[in-house]
Amino acid sequence: MNKKHKKSGSVRHTPHSKDRRIVLLDQIPLRDEAGKDARKKMRESVRLTETLSEFERTILPGYERWVSENLAALLDEEKHLDFQIQRMERTISRVHLESLWGDRSCKSVYKDIAREELFQERSRQREQESRGQRPDDDPESGEPENPSHSGDPDFDRDAGLPENERVFRSYARFACGIEPENLSPRDYQRMFKDFRKWHEAQPGRAATRGGPAHTGLDTKQRVKELYRVLARRLHPDSARPDPNQERLWHDLQEAYGSQDVERMEVLLAMTDLHAGNDALSTTLYHLRKVAREMAQTVRELKSRLREARESQAWMFWHAIDREKFGIRLRSEIESRIHDAKRHLALLEKEISPWQSEPKARKKSPTSPVPGQDHFRF
Repeated sequence: MNKKHKKSGSVRHTPHSKDRRIVLLDQIPLRDEAGKDARKKMRESVRLTETLSEFERTILPGYERWVSENLAALLDEEKHLDFQIQRMERTISRVHLESLWGDRSCKSVYKDIAREELFQERSRQREQESRGQRPDDDPESGEPENPSHSGDPDFDRDAGLPENERVFRSYARFACGIEPENLSPRDYQRMFKDFRKWHEAQPGRAATRGGPAHTGLDTKQRVKELYRVLARRLHPDSARPDPNQERLWHDLQEAYGSQDVERMEVLLAMTDLHAGNDALSTTLYHLRKVAREMAQTVRELKSRLREARESQAWMFWHAIDREKFGIRLRSEIESRIHDAKRHLALLEKEISPWQSEPKARKKSPTSPVPGQDHFRF
């Protein structure tokens, strides 16, 4: 009676099904959900863009004009005091550091630094005069950063794969709405094998077993076709009022320059949804991608709008009594100027001993040492 007993806690394995038939899914509810989410985010992005555009076009220039008419002198004085404080603090810190490590007096170190700064100031003035600028001019340096356009991570991941596998991954995303990265290795290999068999059996496809599979889709032709459609919709001379039209137009130029078909498909889906079309030619993958991209755009716009609402320009523009707000703002600037002057006086008091000239010592009469007055050296 040797009966094998199962161990407690053992997992019972269910045999896998050998049925490899393709199950068709009704994508209409999924497409409706993705399209509804994308349209909602697009409407929200348009509303936020209009609010930010009004802030940059009306509120900020109006506040800057009011400041230049009422507070320009106070702000210039505050800026000048801040510059002097920063310069003195930097000099004092340098004097203490060099005197500590160089075993020198603070006065001698300060004199060397003053001579060095004077030489640099004269060199800067000569350079400005040679360029035809006034000595008071402070040329701005640097250029505004251009936002870098990040490529599609899925498209970049597929770049180093064989052609037949890239076709399979595109089919899984666009036709089935499945992200290949979310599949397990076993399911991925099984689906890829079934797709390759089905693809090779299609007429007009790759006839050689194991050879590269061709989709029959000319990429350049598709790019030209998408560009013609999108150029008519997004051209700056078109009469359609769209706050995001300029940004989408630049995205189209970048996608066309890099021959990025997938990005152009996303732009096509955006324009279809914005126009109110059903976007039947748009795949479920692109609809979901538009929804994700618009959600990211809404988050960025909300962050920018939050910063705008916390600015002085926004509070001044929406203040109930602007005159009272202006008086309070003037008192705040005057208080900061008073504190800056006190801080500057303390720094000048610390530097003043280093700027003073050494007093001449009085010569004391020397008396000869007894017993050595007759020696002459």
